[in-house]
Amino acid sequence: MRCRWRVSHMPSRDRGLARGGPDGAPRHAPAPVGTTDATHRRRRCVIYLDHNATTPVPPEVLDAVQPYFRDTFANPSSQHRLGERARAALEDARERVAAALGVRPAEIVFTSGGTESIHGALCGMTSCGARALVTTRVEHTAAALCADRLEKEGVPVHRLPVDRSGRVQPNVLEEALEAAGAPAALNLIWANNETGVLQDVQLLGGLARARGAIVHLDGVQLAGKGMPCLQDLPADMVSLSGHKFGAPKGAGVLWMRRGAPVRPRFAPGHQEGGLRGGTENLPGIVGLARALEVAKERWSENVSRIEALRDGLQRRIVEALPGTLVNGGDAPRIANTLNLSFHGIEGAGVVHSLSEEDIHVSSGSACLSDVDGPSPVLAAMGVPLDFIHGSLRFSLSWTTTSEEIDRVVDVTVGVVRRLQAMNPSRD
Repeated sequence: MRCRWRVSHMPSRDRGLARGGPDGAPRHAPAPVGTTDATHRRRRCVIYLDHNATTPVPPEVLDAVQPYFRDTFANPSSQHRLGERARAALEDARERVAAALGVRPAEIVFTSGGTESIHGALCGMTSCGARALVTTRVEHTAAALCADRLEKEGVPVHRLPVDRSGRVQPNVLEEALEAAGAPAALNLIWANNETGVLQDVQLLGGLARARGAIVHLDGVQLAGKGMPCLQDLPADMVSLSGHKFGAPKGAGVLWMRRGAPVRPRFAPGHQEGGLRGGTENLPGIVGLARALEVAKERWSENVSRIEALRDGLQRRIVEALPGTLVNGGDAPRIANTLNLSFHGIEGAGVVHSLSEEDIHVSSGSACLSDVDGPSPVLAAMGVPLDFIHGSLRFSLSWTTTSEEIDRVVDVTVGVVRRLQAMNPSRD
């Protein structure tokens, strides 16, 4: 079993045992006699199933970015030789990202991340002639808050309801586009960050473009997880965030189709073809390009295994805990994502209890972890309030193992049973 061991604070004599030393002790063995619980906890395998929040940077990406902190560190806008080398590296990264996404290099705009890409797209669409913004009730907070701000500035905003599986129905979109008037701007979250539910962007985007709408897709959660060629999509713009697929934090992409009737609205400046101001994050951008290549390869090699692990995790927990809801389970989902709701408990309590066991999951979107109130996504799907509070998200990766899933099932079932037993008001 591959483990991310917590060895940094161990005495050196213990580190061989943490890696499965010569004594042959099981890696999940009970604490040996004479050791404290704290010492044993440091030896335990760290299981990370929160990859929709952020991802570790793989060795291939770390190796790729290090020269851009140490050697090719110059500003790509500088006119000297070091600046020229930095600028060449920037354009090489642009070409590699474009190749991975199936688009033209000139259509790639580098940003600081998903939030900036989404804001630039939405603000750009509504300042380039769109009469209204059509979006959904299950958007990531980056898009939802931007829509709220645009509405306060006087832009009409139509928020589409979803069915119980979390998907927008075509007739609902058609009615909203009719009410919005042409031309409209459509924003769709392609893969939901909380549930993994996939919208039918081919159908919905096609309907919108047939009515003259400008279409933006939030592709943050799908990048590196089987995202198809963007050029074939009925979309004008797609937003991506590097740290969701193994890049360092602080680098993102806005793909903008050549000839699209829109100009994204970023801080003014001469960088990125005059579309965005601010010195480019060259190490982050180089890392994003390499991470996208690695993620595409690893995902294609492991997607069937990841989906089987996710489905096994779902089946075993639901069988052990009758009454558990699988949010979005009837819809197409990203293969790595599972969202469950348990009755009568708080998801945050489960997260904290699992974290004490070195199992790291989420109770919803990481971007909403400091916000009180139920998940707007689950509420829009019609999940009962007492189940929304007990929601838990597991998001796997190509590094997840069957041994890790075995432990997650055992510990999660035990924690949920204990917390439910402590709630006297639970039916």
